[in-house]
Amino acid sequence: MRRDQRIIAAGVFGLFAIGAAAAEEVYRVPVDLQGVTIEVAELKLTDDGYITMRGRFKNESGQSTSLFSLTDSDLDGVTLLDMTNRRKHMVVKDSSGKCFCGGGGVVGNGESRQIWAKFAPPPDGVTKMSVSFGRIEPVVVPVSR
Repeated sequence: MRRDQRIIAAGVFGLFAIGAAAAEEVYRVPVDLQGVTIEVAELKLTDDGYITMRGRFKNESGQSTSLFSLTDSDLDGVTLLDMTNRRKHMVVKDSSGKCFCGGGGVVGNGESRQIWAKFAPPPDGVTKMSVSFGRIEPVVVPVSR
């Protein structure tokens, strides 16, 4: 992982950091549009048996933009790559094809939005996965349990 893809942030994800005693590590996804950042705060195996990805989409580019315009898909196109077992995990969808995800859509200039998505869990022993936002370079994030 490139050094500039990781930052340390205390309280950046206030909604998700409630009860957190220390600063959490945030993983920055390399985006080609200046002023736009996508950050992944965590990949966590949750009590419901899924992996939940939580993060933030921030736009200070001077214009409205969306994940779709940057990646050719919205949050339903995010994938987790298990390099250990050579498996690709897609966002979980319901019987009508709607993803278990939120925070996508258009983000206006100066706005920031929490993003999240649910994935099937990896096999035991997987400690990190690559998070891929379509055509943007993936970023490696540890899996917490």
